[in-house]
Amino acid sequence: MIEIPLNSFVRRTKNHKTLKLIIQNSGAVIKRKGRSRNWLLHADWAHICEIINKVQLSEEPSWQWFVNELQKYKPELSINDLVEIITKSPFISVNQLMAQTDCTLAQARQALDIAQWQ
Repeated sequence: MIEIPLNSFVRRTKNHKTLKLIIQNSGAVIKRKGRSRNWLLHADWAHICEIINKVQLSEEPSWQWFVNELQKYKPELSINDLVEIITKSPFISVNQLMAQTDCTLAQARQALDIAQWQ
C-alpha cells in the first residue's frame, strides 16, 4: 500500500465529493489527516491506475493537480512486472503496454520477447 498526502484536497478540487466517490469505488481509502485540511490516500498501484483513468475521463480541470500528485508516486516497473502484465492480457500491443505502464519502447519489446519465448 502506498500512502499519498493530499494537502488542501477539498480546497483545490471542485466537486470533491464526486472525486471521493471515484476513489472509494476503486477500492482505495481516503481519510482526513487528523483535524487538518490535509488528506491521505491509501492505495496500491492498481487502485491508483484505475483512479487516474477515471479522473482523466471526467475532464474536470480542477482535478488535474490530483492526477499529477498520484503520478509522482508511480513505481518503476521491472521487466518481470511487464511480463506479468503481458501474460494477463496476451493480445496487448507495444503501444498499449507503453501507454498503460509508461515504460520505454526497449523495455516493452524486451518484455514481449520474454513473454513470447517462455
